[in-house]
Amino acid sequence: MKRIFKFSVADFLFGLLLPEDYDIKKELVPLLPFYIEDTNTDFLFIIDCEDRAKTPRESEQKLLEESENDMGHICLMSDDNHFSVSFCQTPGGKEHLLCWDKMYTHIRAYLHWEDPYASRVLLSMVRVIFSQVILAENAVALHASAVQLDGYAFLFMGRSGTGKSTHADLWRAHFPDCELINDDNPILKIEKEQVWIYGSPWSGKRHCYRNVKYPVKGIVRLRQSPQNLFCEKNGVDAFLQLLPGASVIKQDKERYNALCGTLVRISTLVSVGVMECLPNQEAAQICMDNLNK
Repeated sequence: MKRIFKFSVADFLFGLLLPEDYDIKKELVPLLPFYIEDTNTDFLFIIDCEDRAKTPRESEQKLLEESENDMGHICLMSDDNHFSVSFCQTPGGKEHLLCWDKMYTHIRAYLHWEDPYASRVLLSMVRVIFSQVILAENAVALHASAVQLDGYAFLFMGRSGTGKSTHADLWRAHFPDCELINDDNPILKIEKEQVWIYGSPWSGKRHCYRNVKYPVKGIVRLRQSPQNLFCEKNGVDAFLQLLPGASVIKQDKERYNALCGTLVRISTLVSVGVMECLPNQEAAQICMDNLNK
């Protein structure tokens, strides 16, 4: 028997169809702040979770992309009507499979429940589907560290290792009442020509799973430098600072086009800049002063 567990992230309702005895309090801790008992069934999507042994015979699919990232060893595949992603957390480890049609109406996760990494993989699967489905809803999951100060959100983007978390910590140390919203994958959403940030269940190595919402005031791309220098970006230049950090399957042209439209609007509604910086308090002050102009 199965039951549906309901969650709401960025005010988007989704469900996980799991074994009735599945212990979400133990297995899905990052999702707990987003768990709801609401009887509303207007789901954005539902993921039906099955045992890997029940995987149907797979049609021949083309390998689109293979990568190593925080979700493990990932292979993205597709045929004319479907996408699938395989997940393997360790070399030679169990391979889990996520499959869905290109309309995102039938989504199935095939997991090796005995694998100690199964819950982590399931969270990654939800992240993949969630980040794609919301692209059609004027929203985007962005690779960034985010803080709130005086009721407004500020996001710090950059390549892995650039110092996003370090810069967020500098703000928290330097400005009273500054708080971390999310340290890896917050959600941005346009509502009535205002950009809002929402916390999410995906926060990298720092466990910051906050179900909160703030208006966004500024977004900055960080670059390591021997000096502290802020450069405001507008138009196409602002859009290009945001695009590399957006979660999207580029081969899904419809979703990719929707993403681009959303990022164009975001880049006109909030301050966007590039901050060449050192890991010091002066950098935090210069960044804050410019984003607050």
